Amino acid sequence: MTNNPQSPTLGTIADASGDTDAEGQAMAPAPDSSFVSGSPRGIRHSPLTLVYVAYPSSLTLRSANAVQTYSTARELRALDPRVAVLIPRWARRESVFGTIGAHHLLRLPFNVFSHLWRTTAWSYLERSWFALRATLWLARRRGRGPIVIYVRDAICAAWFGAGLARLVGARLIYECHALEAWNPSRARSPLARPFVRLVDALAIRRADRVVSLTEGFRTWLDRVGLKPLARTATIPDAYDAERWYPRDRVAARAACGLPEGAFVVTYAGLTWAYRGLDRLVRAFAALHRDEPNSVLALVGGRELERAELAALAAELGIADAVRLPGQRPQDEVVAWVAAADVLVVPGMINGLNASPLKMFEYAAMARPIVADDMPAVREILGDDGARYFASGDVAALGAALRDVRHDPEAAAAMAARAQARVAAFTYRARAATILALANAAIADAAIASATGDTATGSLV
Repeated sequence: MTNNPQSPTLGTIADASGDTDAEGQAMAPAPDSSFVSGSPRGIRHSPLTLVYVAYPSSLTLRSANAVQTYSTARELRALDPRVAVLIPRWARRESVFGTIGAHHLLRLPFNVFSHLWRTTAWSYLERSWFALRATLWLARRRGRGPIVIYVRDAICAAWFGAGLARLVGARLIYECHALEAWNPSRARSPLARPFVRLVDALAIRRADRVVSLTEGFRTWLDRVGLKPLARTATIPDAYDAERWYPRDRVAARAACGLPEGAFVVTYAGLTWAYRGLDRLVRAFAALHRDEPNSVLALVGGRELERAELAALAAELGIADAVRLPGQRPQDEVVAWVAAADVLVVPGMINGLNASPLKMFEYAAMARPIVADDMPAVREILGDDGARYFASGDVAALGAALRDVRHDPEAAAAMAARAQARVAAFTYRARAATILALANAAIADAAIASATGDTATGSLV
């Protein structure tokens, strides 16, 4: 594994437009240029309309999904105010997306029927309605210039891939975070399996471009024949540079009520399912036996998740050493992270395609990171940007925490390397890359029109 992780545009603009500089490095076309880099000489296009279609799990940023969606959309509109953002909302529920000029389309909350019949079908139906509603919104704007739909929901992407995007004359870019077949919340009945496979086929094969969060997942899509490398791009997750930067540890501890001289181990995440927090508590318990002046801070989590870990901490005899402040405003979360001696990524749903926001935020704070040894993390931080431990191994996690505790100078150097490697992965850079990729999709359309190539992809 390389110690020189990829830049945000590697495998993205180079594949999207084919333009490189004198040293062979990818060059991003100007997002607002009327001449799209990579298109045939002399072909010009009307101003691009990028429509960002998203289905955030929270309108008030209470999930990582929502934070990433909001931050990306905010920076897209900051770079190009013509970008339209479509978000579902029931009635007039509170939504921070209105602050960035998002269009709220009527959400029909089919999920409320889950208490009558527990099935993922309600979620599929709800998102299908949103895809149809977004298509109606787009149809009213057809003919005003080229449109690129950028969507990050599998069900919506499947509907657009099935024909709705072409119906409104749009190109389709699908930001695929994972196969629907890998989704822990997917429909699991034998009757639903063909439908789930069809969703992935329509969303991935029919999209003009597919965006992956990791290079590993991108190459996997090519290897299994779902999407060739030439039609995919890697655009990792990012962090908010105006919020996540090194801060004074002493002041942060005072703000959080943490003892100044303690060795503080911290995890911060809005939800904890599938993240290995129980293993972190057990590993910390072993550390605490040798280091009684240590504290474990678990920031975020749902009420039930916090209760379960509080019970585990009590069972292990470390209840007094564990802090569970709950879900806090972002500014308070920053203080908890800044107060840490070591920050932990104890697990993730899938190490091939996951690009955890916390990894970027932790690294930007210049704090040492102990991380589950997954390819997606090494892709960004490199081999020496974190102290890795074998996935699922509690003893190895405990040993990694001890290494940071007993060699603070090496840990600080490791943190500095990680900070340098994530420096380019800001949401502003992410948005610029998306806009460049959208321009490349329009260039594709111009080439197809000029050559008479009307192929749009196949399910075979």
